[in-house]
Amino acid sequence: MKFKLFLIYVIICNVSFNVKASECYRYHTPQNYKLYKQGNQLVFQHTIKDPNGVSYVSQKTLIIANIKAEGFAIVNEDDEVILFKTDDGYFLLEKKIDEVKNYGVNKLGSLNQVQEVIGTNFVCVAGRWNYITVKSYSEDVIKKRLENVPLNLEEIENSKRGKVLFKNDKKVYLFSSDDFTFNVIPSLDPKSTQFVKTEDRFIYFDVLYDEDTLYTIDHHFNTTNHTTLLSKFKAFKGFKNATIEQYDGNLSIDTKDGYIWVYLSGGKTFEGIGTVKFVPLEAKFINKYKQFISVKGKIYNNLTDAILKWGAMDVSFVKKVDSLRKEGARYIDGIQNYGYNYMDKVFSPITTLNREALYYPVIGTYNYLGNREMYVDDKTIYFLNNKNKFVANKNHRSPIKNLKLAYAYDDKLWIENQEIQNISNREGLEFFGSIVDVIRGCDGGKGQFSVKIDVYYFFKDKHYLYVCNTSNLKMRIIKDFEINTNELGRFKQLEILMNLEKA
Repeated sequence: MKFKLFLIYVIICNVSFNVKASECYRYHTPQNYKLYKQGNQLVFQHTIKDPNGVSYVSQKTLIIANIKAEGFAIVNEDDEVILFKTDDGYFLLEKKIDEVKNYGVNKLGSLNQVQEVIGTNFVCVAGRWNYITVKSYSEDVIKKRLENVPLNLEEIENSKRGKVLFKNDKKVYLFSSDDFTFNVIPSLDPKSTQFVKTEDRFIYFDVLYDEDTLYTIDHHFNTTNHTTLLSKFKAFKGFKNATIEQYDGNLSIDTKDGYIWVYLSGGKTFEGIGTVKFVPLEAKFINKYKQFISVKGKIYNNLTDAILKWGAMDVSFVKKVDSLRKEGARYIDGIQNYGYNYMDKVFSPITTLNREALYYPVIGTYNYLGNREMYVDDKTIYFLNNKNKFVANKNHRSPIKNLKLAYAYDDKLWIENQEIQNISNREGLEFFGSIVDVIRGCDGGKGQFSVKIDVYYFFKDKHYLYVCNTSNLKMRIIKDFEINTNELGRFKQLEILMNLEKA
């Protein structure tokens, strides 16, 4: 028996090891595409940056050949394509720079032929509507002629999975590329219909509503009408003044009539009504930040707790409850700073942090190479220690100067959570740019290695250009380099500077 248990343990451990997810830097780097006119040419640019949104990782630039730049304008754009026009006509460009390089740009028609465009998939050419999508590895587009297209359509949301929400002055429609039809979504008034995307990745739907009807739409664009059930509550008065509120995993509908309709993923069952996903709660948000609600004088930051009555927050030490809000790791009301014990749900005053201290948020560079959050008053810089306590770490005499990925004060630079000597003129110091040297982009598939990057930071004053980097976090002067202030050429300059430093 022991032998069998040992074998099972070994097998489980082996499977756990084999299914370990690989880690790569590229999984976290946002991508940006830009199409612009430069002189008499069209330029397509693909830029990848670090998660901090500032440091360049790579950039490719492509001149679009055989299309005149005169009359250039972007008509519509989404995450996958750019629909633009020039004096040569209308074109659809896929956001894949290598494919554009090899296969060119898809032409939809001349200026005279294309009569109307809606979004990036619907084009009226020579009086006929077409649903168009890019055809990968080809100069062509895929066209499907559409019949019975409603007039005066306005695109609300495009799922990029062949489902599109529209409205005109009469109806709200859902288009499906499964059968290329426009189906009316019942009971919605297009004049007051609103669409709200949810922000929490664990909420798998978006919200579509007007003054008296509420739908949720899942990521496959299947619709669910919640109105019939919700209207059975005495609290239901419609959604005329409603706003969808999202904060820290909470989703709710504030109808501004004394009730907040709280979304519960598992729903709640009411006798005579059934199971509903949106539960009415007689409550109000305590202020404009929408982080806390008041229910019969009790304060909650978790709406589910309020619905299930799992215990309110103890605000007895808070001096001005109606001004309470969260800022970084602290809570403030304009009078006092507070900490919060999540286990006991108790606020307590923070005596080690000046209430006038300004909040500087986290700089989220990959591998925690940015700066952690800090709080600064006129004399002291405060950080959180490993016990989640605010401690005064640094004194300063000068104002704090924000340099995007670093802070300058006195004769110091705070960068990558370290204080280094600032050899520049602080008053005239400016951030010039940052670029990442990807030394090891992936962990080997099973965590054999750690992902490794080296971030280079460049600053300038009226005299010199300066550099420091992760592996040599010491400020150094760069002489005899002619700075080009044109932002379009910034990546190339940073790449040259980094390679000079590495040489």
